[in-house]
Amino acid sequence: MTLVGKSALFTGYKELIVFSNHFTRLRTDRLQLLPAILVAWLNLQWNHGVFANICNRWIGQSAVKSDRLLALDFPLPPLDEQKRISIILNEQIAAVDRARQAAKEKLEAMKALPSSFLKQFFPQPGQPLPEGWRWVRLGEVCGTVDYGFTASAKNQIKYPKFLRITDIQDGIVDWDKVPGCEISVIEEEVYRLHDGDIVFARTGATTGKSFLIKDPPRSVFASYLIRLRTKLKLIEPSFLFAFFLSPGYWAQVLAGIRGGAQGGFNASMLKKIVLPLPSLLQQKYISIFLKEQLAATERVRCDSENELKAISALPAALLSRAFKGEL
Repeated sequence: MTLVGKSALFTGYKELIVFSNHFTRLRTDRLQLLPAILVAWLNLQWNHGVFANICNRWIGQSAVKSDRLLALDFPLPPLDEQKRISIILNEQIAAVDRARQAAKEKLEAMKALPSSFLKQFFPQPGQPLPEGWRWVRLGEVCGTVDYGFTASAKNQIKYPKFLRITDIQDGIVDWDKVPGCEISVIEEEVYRLHDGDIVFARTGATTGKSFLIKDPPRSVFASYLIRLRTKLKLIEPSFLFAFFLSPGYWAQVLAGIRGGAQGGFNASMLKKIVLPLPSLLQQKYISIFLKEQLAATERVRCDSENELKAISALPAALLSRAFKGEL
């Protein structure tokens, strides 16, 4: 939603303050209209998209001209009714703000839980390890670390699918929406994705993000991704993928990005990543535990997000009721 038309009541300031030309200032005749009522009505119109429909647009910006703003019809209640509505709105919106803050804190707590789970099993390099564990570099436990195929994505080609960084959204790939590409039979075999492969974003805003390939369709991976194949006698793909979610991993990636000249993360840097390695049996147990815990946390996080969205929608509902005479 555009911010054009979003309004606020200026109050509580005693020092000298000026406003920029990106704002329109309105002053009411308080014998006829309380400022709080006008702001409430303006924000209701903003929620309904009124200002987005009447604003003038230029390249890179948009604005509502004063004459179009002042031409809007406004339902003017009697002054006593305005005062009554204003008191009720202040009380109810304050209660909503408290509930929204509590929901935000709950959501932030849910977001922090995965990190606390992962820290139990993936300490920072140099920290002591449980008996039988050892520190290894990623290159020691991966059979191949390969760059992807360079081609143009083509929606008219169904197979092979051409997996790009942008196709990985919130840890999920919708394979039905992934385009195909032109590739020779020999090259397709080289870049083919298999169950248990891990792809890693090596450049851009998502550098360091990874994705575990599970039962893929016929597909290859694009050049801004790096594919890892683990040595299955040393490390479980699911265990390595869990490590790629941990704070210890991200600390190393961010340090590499800051220290690199290009701002990305290449295969050589990836091979030098240090990780803790338990036995294969322990890796399987840890992977199962983390999968269950992270899935449960994700469900609670989604519930918390939905709760916050529902609470955030309440002010608009309250404003709507206020100007329908339902408060």
